[in-house]
Amino acid sequence: MNSGKLMQVQNAGEMSRRQEAVNNTIATQRLEGYEIDGTTLDEMQRYARGEASVTELITTLQQRLERGEFGQRKL
Repeated sequence: MNSGKLMQVQNAGEMSRRQEAVNNTIATQRLEGYEIDGTTLDEMQRYARGEASVTELITTLQQRLERGEFGQRKL
């Protein structure tokens, strides 16, 4: 990750854009019949706050996927 250092999000507009991207991702998953688990939500909020890059977020999610940490689709 980023060695414990807080990434600098340059301005409120960037933070707003990141939060909107997170909100849209959550909404899309729900429309597809999935509910995002708490750990993933926490990681996504780290991205929205500027504490992780999108690359770090994807890497973390890929690692969790490889470990089989994700549940089944809700019907």
